[in-house]
Amino acid sequence: MYQDNKDLYKKRARERRLKNPEYFREADRKWRLKYPDKAKAMDRNSACKRQYGITFDQYKELKKRQNDLCYICQKLPEKRGLHLDHSHQTKKIRKFLCMNCNSVIGHCKESIIVLQKIIDYLKEHADV
Repeated sequence: MYQDNKDLYKKRARERRLKNPEYFREADRKWRLKYPDKAKAMDRNSACKRQYGITFDQYKELKKRQNDLCYICQKLPEKRGLHLDHSHQTKKIRKFLCMNCNSVIGHCKESIIVLQKIIDYLKEHADV
């Protein structure tokens, strides 16, 4: 029955939540206290779906395939861990990067031209 009328059930649930948000907020809080592991897993899964379009299990598998190393510098990440790099235009996920490598790409606004100029600059002023 639910599968046949999924949209209707979801619509009614949204309407109930909107009519009595305090009740549902309190119910959610109690559930999270009672089942903290499930709540944490749901939060992770929701975040992965929202940000990258993949499940948390897929996220962990991608990270495992990279041996928990930054794809660019091949080092173990420091305090902040690895970040799943993605295209800001297409939202397509790429590889896991450490904060430093991810920041370089972000500050260059993913421009290959700018990154090449940085490489040329470093070569020109290298301490030999």
